[in-house]
Amino acid sequence: MLTRMIVSLYAWLVEILLWVIVISSTVVGYRYFDQVMIVFGVIVEPTIPNKLVGGAICAAVALIFSAIILAPFLVLFDIRRSVRSLESGRRHGTSLDLRGVSLDLIDERIDPEV
Repeated sequence: MLTRMIVSLYAWLVEILLWVIVISSTVVGYRYFDQVMIVFGVIVEPTIPNKLVGGAICAAVALIFSAIILAPFLVLFDIRRSVRSLESGRRHGTSLDLRGVSLDLIDERIDPEV
């Protein structure tokens, strides 16, 4: 019981961490985009549209990097959820229904009879 609760809590913490990273990077991009552009040699006046673009760019970059880093954990949570649904189906005596699942990796060729 406690181990399941810890794993569920960990999934929530990963989601909260993703949101905190995206929101904080948006704020950082909004505040410091002008200084970064000046460092790269592009002189921009500190206007609201430039700051909004900086916030959007930083949020997108942070989301991509955090998704790359945290994707294995999210895949493990998805596998765990799938296994749990399969286990609950077996416990209740129901059979597995694979009609909606595409099995592209399985090659079911039927050889012609000679």
